[in-house]
Amino acid sequence: MFLLLASFFINDSFGHEINQKYTWETYPKIMICPDSTIKKSEVENAIAYWSEELGSKVKYSGIYFPKSCSLNKENTIYITESFTIKHTNKNGGTNILAQTYTASYHYSDDPSVNYVDYAIIKLSPERAHDTKVFLHEFGHALGLKHSNHPIMDAYYF
Repeated sequence: MFLLLASFFINDSFGHEINQKYTWETYPKIMICPDSTIKKSEVENAIAYWSEELGSKVKYSGIYFPKSCSLNKENTIYITESFTIKHTNKNGGTNILAQTYTASYHYSDDPSVNYVDYAIIKLSPERAHDTKVFLHEFGHALGLKHSNHPIMDAYYF
C-alpha cells in the first residue's frame, strides 16, 4: 500500500504544515507524455525533494515515455504540456502556470480515506521547467493540498 504520510498533517523540518488530501493505494507509474519536454531527471529530482520533505521515500513503479497518453489509466501520474492555464496570483495579476487534476475514490467502509486513482499534471510550455511550479504540481499528484508549506502555498508564485 502506498501511504505517503502517517497522518493527514505533518510538519517539515522548518515547521511548515504539509496537508495530505489523498494517498496512493499502489505505487503509481509516471508517464511523461509525448507533448512534454520534462526530463526524467526533473521527475527524479521532484521525487527526491518530496521524499525528504515528507520524511519517507516516495515510491513509484517506474518513469515511462509512452508513444501516446490516454490520461485516464489507474495508478498513473501523467505529465503533459498541452494546456495553457491562467492562474491569479496574490497581487491580482495572471500567471500562466500549471494545474493538476486528481481522480480519487474511497471505500464505503472508510470514506474518510481518499485514494488517488490517477493524476494529470498539466504544465504550460512557458513554465514547464520552472522547478518550483513542477514541485508544486507534483506535490498535488502525490495527494498534497495547498498549505503554508513554501512549495504548496496556493499563491507562492
